[in-house]
Amino acid sequence: MGSASAAQSPLVAYGNAMYGLDDSGSMGLPGTAESSGIQGAMQAALTTELSVEESASQMEAWAPRGALVAHFAEHQAGVNQLAVASSGLFFVSASSDSTTKVWDGRRLDRDVSFRSRLTYSGQGGKINAATTLPDSSSVVTGSSDGSVHLWRVDTVARSGGERFTGVTAQRQCSGEALGEALALAPWGHAAVLQSHARRGLSAWDLRAAEHAWALPYDPAQGVISCFVTDPASQNWVVTGSSRGVLCVWDLRFRLPVLSWQLGAGAGVDAMALALAPLPGERRGARGGGGGGASTGAPLLAVAAGEGEVGLWDCGEAQCRQVLRCARSAGVAAPAGPRRSVHVVTGPRARGAGAAPEPGARPLGVGELAGGARPAAGVAALLPTPSVMLTGGGDRVIRAWDGTAPERSYAVCAPPVPGEGAGGLGGVVTHSYAARGGAGGASVEERAAPAPAPGGSREERMAAAVAAETAAATCHAQAVSALARLDLRRAGGAASLLLSASRDGVIKAWR
Repeated sequence: MGSASAAQSPLVAYGNAMYGLDDSGSMGLPGTAESSGIQGAMQAALTTELSVEESASQMEAWAPRGALVAHFAEHQAGVNQLAVASSGLFFVSASSDSTTKVWDGRRLDRDVSFRSRLTYSGQGGKINAATTLPDSSSVVTGSSDGSVHLWRVDTVARSGGERFTGVTAQRQCSGEALGEALALAPWGHAAVLQSHARRGLSAWDLRAAEHAWALPYDPAQGVISCFVTDPASQNWVVTGSSRGVLCVWDLRFRLPVLSWQLGAGAGVDAMALALAPLPGERRGARGGGGGGASTGAPLLAVAAGEGEVGLWDCGEAQCRQVLRCARSAGVAAPAGPRRSVHVVTGPRARGAGAAPEPGARPLGVGELAGGARPAAGVAALLPTPSVMLTGGGDRVIRAWDGTAPERSYAVCAPPVPGEGAGGLGGVVTHSYAARGGAGGASVEERAAPAPAPGGSREERMAAAVAAETAAATCHAQAVSALARLDLRRAGGAASLLLSASRDGVIKAWR
């Protein structure tokens, strides 16, 4: 997005209205240093700073092939989140079994023990969220009992790599009255943003071990189930709620800039900043002010509804593309025709006071407890510069290519139920195509059982082996978390896809 001009963007126009500025960005105090400073801050927060980190467009165009290299089954309950240290030394898994485990990230694909290195068990409740801090040794975890803990992974250097020696609890922020801790993210080097079921979004100052500030919270718009932060300058955040309300906040003033609501009353299950280009954009252009149709504003991937991911332009509140999963056999789906919650429309600017009104009914017990993701929904998103990786209730991990849908593919997919050995049928083939016109308004998936094998014994055996292999390598329950682990070695860099599921299993894929 450019600076304010005669053709102002809706985001800048709304920001001017919110802060009492006229069309030129002035507060009616021309010539004063105060008015100039406020005008400059507004333009910075609403224009040039609304972009994805430039280095993201220069990341290696990586996508997993679907080769399983590791399988971990230590957790006694579902894994809710995976977080990787910035150095790649370790990653952590937050689980509903009240533990957070630390795994060796440098030798993951060469580890034959398939065991974690450390376990942090000093926190009660289900561990819903985890994030690592920029120092590459500190971890912050949030629990269903409302507590948020800061702790450190201790290591010592040795020949051949670091040795993990223990975990050290540093600080904790108790918040039973705040409700469940639902999501966490670092905010600079000394603070963490956190969302709680009864408080909304707030910042925890790690130096003072207390809450620094909280954004205004309207329970009528639902529990803030997830959020995405500005990766470059910490000037903005986008929140998503259990009632489908998306809101862009200017953190310089801690006020809402733009908000809109998803259709069909669907709650937001997951969000992430998209890095891959849209149709009409060149590779590497997303977020870096590139060519094509890009506005330069962040492109937000929002998982909601029945197997849908919408790509929303945060500067215009406009859905640019929808990724739509096929209905899978064996997964409960809502009765009746499928209802889309992401509608590809033109810009929908909202003036001051024109926020959506999802209803004034009070929050239910289910919402205050974090809610339950629908069986057919997408629960995990992992953006890369080339594809968007998704996982959810149908146990399929997909790699979506929005610019060339035919290049999209399933990283792993379970076989269909059948009458074969172990109740297995055949493998499933997945195909992808653009729908909705030349602009590629949506990418639709079709899933169908592979053709029945021929009459020969060899063909039947090959089909049975393929089904058994798919069943053995795929997750047995819903995929709940995805992460990328970069392996940095003298022989060259490589990357692994980490996935976790509701039965506590973690897998690593090339």
